[in-house]
Amino acid sequence: MSGYILRTPLYFFHQLLFENYIEKLCSDFDSDKLFVVELGVKREFEKLKIDTLEDYFEFLLNQFRVKAFDKINSDFKLLTEPEKEQYLIDLSALLEMYKLRIINIEKNEWLKSQLNNELKLIKDYLAVNFSLIFEVIEIKKNTEEYFEDNTIEIPFKFLDSLVFGDGFDKLCDSFYYKTIHTKDYKLVSEHNKEFSFEAWLLKKDISEQLHFDTYVKKVIRHYIDDSLKIIDNSVISKTDSKSYLIDQLNILQSYFLKLEDFRQGKYNFLLEAIIFIVSTLNVKYGYLGIKHRLYREVLEEDDKPINTGFYPKNNLPKKFFNELYDITAYQLELIDDVEVSEDDFLNVFMFADSNSESKIQFRVFNPIAVYYLDQLESFFDNFNRVAIEKSGLFFNKQGKVFNQVDLNTASSRGTVKPVDKIKIDETFKNLKKKYLK
Repeated sequence: MSGYILRTPLYFFHQLLFENYIEKLCSDFDSDKLFVVELGVKREFEKLKIDTLEDYFEFLLNQFRVKAFDKINSDFKLLTEPEKEQYLIDLSALLEMYKLRIINIEKNEWLKSQLNNELKLIKDYLAVNFSLIFEVIEIKKNTEEYFEDNTIEIPFKFLDSLVFGDGFDKLCDSFYYKTIHTKDYKLVSEHNKEFSFEAWLLKKDISEQLHFDTYVKKVIRHYIDDSLKIIDNSVISKTDSKSYLIDQLNILQSYFLKLEDFRQGKYNFLLEAIIFIVSTLNVKYGYLGIKHRLYREVLEEDDKPINTGFYPKNNLPKKFFNELYDITAYQLELIDDVEVSEDDFLNVFMFADSNSESKIQFRVFNPIAVYYLDQLESFFDNFNRVAIEKSGLFFNKQGKVFNQVDLNTASSRGTVKPVDKIKIDETFKNLKKKYLK
């Protein structure tokens, strides 16, 4: 028996159920009580004055459980987070296996009951003490079950499963399970004769809710953003980026043509997704001069997003725009972060959608705002005063949209204080050094 508890926390159960230790334990009760000696609990055993096999068995199980808990806690101190997750997965699997094995014990219902009770106590201990890790395990398991990740080889793998596979049904079913998309939320579901309510409520602020439609859009947008990141990296790394992008547009074309086969709800979700992707690709990679059929079919309708004519340099990462927002709002204090959120800022500068409700309203006088806009020209293609007016996305301090006359007047007649000019110049000098290589 020596070393039984050192192999795994549950090794004693393995011995009982697979190595005939039940008979050895019975024999031990009638002889030298070696189990008690090896456990180091002889004094506790003698105090209890145990004189029946059932009490002896129960006493040993209690002691083995304590040793198991000690072993688990000592093991955890040596494990990384991924190793802890796998450790608990393996222990849970063993508990289930032992539970099934107990069913095969013959003619001893009391013993079966005791063993099942011990397994339950161990399972409850794990659930209480490692609840956060079990939640992570559940989230990963559910996420893998319901969603397909995009890959470098197939950037639109998730969208492909929505269109040609069972991905959309899985997406709908996933609403009732905790995944990476709802890990910070709590599901609330109430149904009665008067009303029906189902939504994920943000734990930190229950006013933020994900109802079914918003949940589906949130998940689809997550995988779209991931797809676009993969494409961005591939365009940068590939020698023939134009051919690569045409291949991706051909794939999107097949999705677009398939939409007419779907019911209204699914059609609307996927149409919105494809329009967003195609609009983004058109804005970001317009400099490649691709004239694809999908651009005409999706974008050249009055109710679709309009390309304002300027778009970011192709090597600018999203973190550039995040940093630019922080600089503009907090360092230079040119905009109010309440009036212009970071999402609004990114929508304007990354996607330049004239139909979007996002806009940039400055809180400073026109000369400073225009001087700032002029410095941005290095980071965009076609970011000039004509494009700024055409976009309709930039507003002055009074809430009036900037036009060419306002921009030119502010630049030629207005003055920028030297301290403000130096501050802006130094900021953009650092940004150019960091992002324009």
